[in-house]
Amino acid sequence: MRVGTKLAVMTGTTILVLGIVGVSSYFSIQDLVSSNRLVVHTMQVIDKLQAVSAGMAHTASAQRTYIITGNYQYLASYQSYVQDTQEAVADLKQLIKDNIEQAKRAERLEAQVKDRLDSLEITLNAFQTKGQDAAFDFIKRGKGQLYIIHVLELISEMREHEQDLLAHRTEDMLRSADNAKLIILTGSLLVMAILSFFNYFFGQSVLSCVKILRRTAANIERGRYDTAASIDSQDEFHDIAEAFNTLGMLLEAKVDELKQEQVALDSIEVGLSELRKKLDDTGLAMEACNQQASASLKAIENIGRSAARSCADLMAGLESVVQRETRTNQNSSQLCDQMEELYRVSATLETLTTELSVVALAISMEASKEKEPNRAMIPVAEKLTKLSQGSREETINVEKSVTGLMNIATRVKTANEESLAAVRTSQHVLTRLTEELYSANENLAQTKVHTDELLTLSSNFAHGLSTSRTQLNELTAQALKRKQEMAGMVDNALQPLIEEKA
Repeated sequence: MRVGTKLAVMTGTTILVLGIVGVSSYFSIQDLVSSNRLVVHTMQVIDKLQAVSAGMAHTASAQRTYIITGNYQYLASYQSYVQDTQEAVADLKQLIKDNIEQAKRAERLEAQVKDRLDSLEITLNAFQTKGQDAAFDFIKRGKGQLYIIHVLELISEMREHEQDLLAHRTEDMLRSADNAKLIILTGSLLVMAILSFFNYFFGQSVLSCVKILRRTAANIERGRYDTAASIDSQDEFHDIAEAFNTLGMLLEAKVDELKQEQVALDSIEVGLSELRKKLDDTGLAMEACNQQASASLKAIENIGRSAARSCADLMAGLESVVQRETRTNQNSSQLCDQMEELYRVSATLETLTTELSVVALAISMEASKEKEPNRAMIPVAEKLTKLSQGSREETINVEKSVTGLMNIATRVKTANEESLAAVRTSQHVLTRLTEELYSANENLAQTKVHTDELLTLSSNFAHGLSTSRTQLNELTAQALKRKQEMAGMVDNALQPLIEEKA
């Protein structure tokens, strides 16, 4: 049974018993209240009977005092007592109307009281009309005394009846009070017994489950993760026990995994230490090789510098000759190009002159074709004609100049060709020498390239060693951090169990 169901049964049973006790107490108290009301009613009837008896006595006393003294103050008292007595009789009839026997007695009492009051009224009228002696005669007859006797007898009979009722009703009220107290006491004891019963058995069940769970937690804390909590109550504690068992298995698997990772990290740490030692040895060897390569490079550089200086001297002489001949050749070529350009310019000027003449002729023809000659176009045509004539003359002069320059260029070109032939002979000799120098320079350059490559490889290897050392340190730091994280995970996994036990 689930814990909630147990609590519901305990609460329901307690509420049911409390409801039964409450209902029984309610009806018992209602009986007590009803009995109390009957007792109060009886007491009120007795009081009214006493009031009627006292009213009759006071009425007679006030009437006789008035007759004897003649004081109207006593007459007013008499009238007030008469009214009170009549009201008391009416109230009495109202109180006992549910009791048939007492109601009949009340009717007889009312008639006797009326007769008595009538007799008192007759005596009072006789006093007022005939005098005191007539009133005394009526009093001496004793008829009023008979009325008083009958009234007192009825009142006594009714009082005895009410006193009997009062005794029975009081007994019923006390019995109802005892029943109410008994029901309330019994119900309270029963509720306390039920609560004690449920609290005892439920508390024992909970306490036993808690002890099992605490024992299981203590075993898990000591590292016995295979400890199983056996609770067959089929309630929430059973679920908690299953959760503890699952937690133990998970912790055991996690601890095994952490142990394996610890072993792997230890082996990695050993391997990293060996690798660090090998890298240090390799670094020392590479430093020695680097020093040797630096010494070789310096020697090769010295040889290269000597060969470069010799080659530079030879190349400088050859270069000056080649440059001088090249400049001469370039000058000759430039002169020829300039002559050709002048010739093209002359041809272009001649073409422009011809086109300008054509344009001037066309403008003149257009101006003459119109019915009314355009006077503005005629000056333009004349100017263009003059310009074309001037350009033609200039073009003729330019052609003459170009012809003279062409002759000079021809002579220069002939001299340049003779000089170039001599230069080519010298250049052939210098070229062979230059090729030999270039070959030696290339060999030196290749030697320097190989040396640079060797230095580069040495530097890269040294950098690689430094990078490997840095990565190795990072891996070592990561391994230590992972180890600390695993220790923290184990502590975090065990901390709730330690707190639960605490």
